Amino acid sequence: MNTVALFRGCLRKEYRDQIIKMLRAVPGEYTRTAYRFQWIDPVVLSLIESGEEFRAVSFLVDKDLEHALPSRVMTLVEPPIKDDQIGVYRFVFQLGPYLSIPTDFDTRLSTWESSEGTTPPDTFVAPLRPEWLETNEIGFGQSVGTWKKSIDFLTSRWDRPTFENTVFFRPHKGMSDGRPEGPITRARQSEGTTFTFFSYNPHLSDDALSSRRLHASIGGVMGDIQLPPRLPRDGFIDLEVNFLESGRASVQVEVQPDPQFSAYVPLVVEVETNDKVDPSGPRILGPEWTRFLDDVVRGSEGDRSRAEDLLSRLSSVFPGDPELMVQRGRLHLLEQRHAAARDEFTKALALRNDSRAVWWSLLAALFLDQQGDAENLLDRVDLSSSDANSVLFEEIVTAMAHIPDQTVEWFAELPGMVMSEDKSARLLLAMADRNRGETATAAIVRSLGAINPQLGIRIAHNSLLSSPDWSSLRREAVSIALASGLLEFAGDDADVLIHYSGGDVDEYLGTVQTLRPLIHPERLPGLMLTNAIGLDRGEDVEARRAALVLAYMAADQAASNGDFILAQQAIQFIELRLVDSDDWNVAYRAQINEVISRMTRVMDRSPDLSRLEETYARELAAEVRKEYEGKSVVIFGGRDGSVALDGLGEVLGLGSLTWVRWEGDTQPNPSKLREVIAEGSTLVIMSMDDGLITDSV
Repeated sequence: MNTVALFRGCLRKEYRDQIIKMLRAVPGEYTRTAYRFQWIDPVVLSLIESGEEFRAVSFLVDKDLEHALPSRVMTLVEPPIKDDQIGVYRFVFQLGPYLSIPTDFDTRLSTWESSEGTTPPDTFVAPLRPEWLETNEIGFGQSVGTWKKSIDFLTSRWDRPTFENTVFFRPHKGMSDGRPEGPITRARQSEGTTFTFFSYNPHLSDDALSSRRLHASIGGVMGDIQLPPRLPRDGFIDLEVNFLESGRASVQVEVQPDPQFSAYVPLVVEVETNDKVDPSGPRILGPEWTRFLDDVVRGSEGDRSRAEDLLSRLSSVFPGDPELMVQRGRLHLLEQRHAAARDEFTKALALRNDSRAVWWSLLAALFLDQQGDAENLLDRVDLSSSDANSVLFEEIVTAMAHIPDQTVEWFAELPGMVMSEDKSARLLLAMADRNRGETATAAIVRSLGAINPQLGIRIAHNSLLSSPDWSSLRREAVSIALASGLLEFAGDDADVLIHYSGGDVDEYLGTVQTLRPLIHPERLPGLMLTNAIGLDRGEDVEARRAALVLAYMAADQAASNGDFILAQQAIQFIELRLVDSDDWNVAYRAQINEVISRMTRVMDRSPDLSRLEETYARELAAEVRKEYEGKSVVIFGGRDGSVALDGLGEVLGLGSLTWVRWEGDTQPNPSKLREVIAEGSTLVIMSMDDGLITDSV
C-alpha cells in the first residue's frame, strides 16, 4: 500500500484540536482533515484520482515550518471528497499505531534528502520517501515515549499561548480498542473496573496544573465513580468505576477547567449482566429519555406551543435534568426566542459540557449580536469529527444566511482564527448567500481573502455585478489580489479605482501608486492622463498639483512603452501648466526634461521613429480642425522664424489666417486689430507675447 506524509500544524484552533485528539486517541478512532489542492503533491493527487488506497504517516510541524517530527500512522477509510468551490480535498483517516522515533532523528526539513518542494511550506501532503524515515510501528501500550516526544515538540516549537490551556492525557490500558467516535471496552455489572490514563504536561506551571482536575461522568446506566486524583505532571491516573446496571454505558472523561472538547475521552463500555445482582436494580433516565425529548422537539413544527407546554411540565418533575434544559433551549431557538434559548443552554452547560448546547448557544448569541459571548463560545465549540458534530455544523452553516449584517461585520473574521480553512470558508460562503450591505459583504470578502484569496475575489466580483459603486468592496478585492500575487484578477477593479472621485489628493496619489502594478502598462498612461485632465478643472490647487503628478507618470510610462505620441500629449499638458506657476516649473521641469531626453536619444538612434511625429501632427491637426474649420484666425505677436505657418490655413480648413507680428524693434499695435477683422466673422486670437493683449484690448 502506498504511504504518504501528512504534515500537520497548529495555526488554528481546529488544527490544534485535531492534533490533540490524534495524540489522545486509541487505534480505531477516526480523524478528519482537509487540504488545499495546491498543498498536495501531484503524485498524491494522481493516487486520489485513481481511487488507490493509501495510508499516511502524520508529521507534526513547528510554527515556522522548518522542523517536522513523525508521530503515528493513519489509514484512509473512504475516498477523499473533492470540493471544487473551496478548492480542498477532505480526508477521513482511521488512527493506527504510533511510530518508534530514532533518538538521532533530525527534525530539520532542510536536511532531509530529496525534500525540495515536497515538504512545507511548499507541500503538506506528499509521498513518504524512505530516506526521510524508517517506519517502525509500535503498540499503543508501548508508545508512551513517542507520545511524550510529540508533546515536547509541540509545546517547545509553538508559542506558549498555543497550548497554555491544554492538558495532555490519554488512555493507557483497559480501553485499547477504538470505534470512530472513541474508545470502547467491556466491564461487568457491580464489579469495580479500573481505567488507567497517563498525564504528561511539561509546559504547564505548577499553579496551572494544580488548578485542574480530571472529571468523569456516567451516562446510559447508573454507576459510581470514585473521585479521581489530581493530575500528575508526568505519571499515571487510575479511575475507579462501578457500573450498577448492565447495558451500554458511556463514561465521559475530561479535564476541568478546560473547554477543549478534543481533549476529552468519550468512552463506551459494554456492561455485562451479573447474575449475582438483583436484575431489577435501580433505573435512571438513559438514552431512551434523550431520544424521547429529541423526538418531542423534532415533531413540534405543527404545534410548538404544545411541545413547549409538555417540556415545561417535565421540567417541574425533573428540574435539574441537563438534557431537558438543552431541548427546551432548542425549542426556543426554533421559535427565534434567542435570549430564552441562551438561558437554557447556559444552565445546561453549568452542569456538564455538551457540544450541542455550545453550538446552539453560539448561534443564539449571534442572533442577539452578543460579541463577547460569541467569542468565548467559539473557543469552546467541539470541532471533532463525530457524525453528531457534523450535523450540528451543518445547522450552523444553514443559519449563517440569516444572522444580521451588524453581526456579520464583526463575526466574519472569527471563524478563520479558530476553524480549519474548509469550515471557515463554508461559514463565510453561507453568510454571503443573501443580499447584504456593503460593509458586511466587505467583511466577508476580507476574511475569505485571508484563507482562500481566489474565492474571496470571486465573491467580491459577484457582488460588484449588482452593486458596481461599492468602492470599499472593490478595494478589498484589489488588496487581496496584491497580497496574494493574483494580479490578473484585479485589473478591471484597478481601472475603476484609479479614477479620482474626490477626497484627500495625497491619499489618492498613494492609491494610484498601489494600483499601478495591476493595470496593463499600455493602458496605464492613457488612464492617468485622462484622470489628470479631470483633476485640472476648477481652482483647487491641490487637485491641479495631483494632475501634474499623474501627467508626469503618464509621460514617463508612455515613453518607456515607446508610445511617444501619448508621451508628447502628456508633456504638452504639463508644459501649459508650468507657465502658470514658477514653483511648479522648478519642481517638474527637470523631470520632464529627463523624459524628453530619453525620447530624443531613442529618436536619434532610430531615425525611422521620426515618422511618429508626423503621425502625431496629422492626428492633432484632425482634432484641431473640428474646432477651427471655417474660422478666421489672427496670430498676434512673435517674430519671423518663431513659428511655421506655411500650409497651416489649408491643413486646418481656416477661412483666413492673419499674422500681426513684430516689425524689427516695433511691436504690433493691438488697436489696429480691427483692420484685420472681417465684419461678421468668428475670430480666434492667439497671443504669442505676454503683455501685448490686455483686458482693455
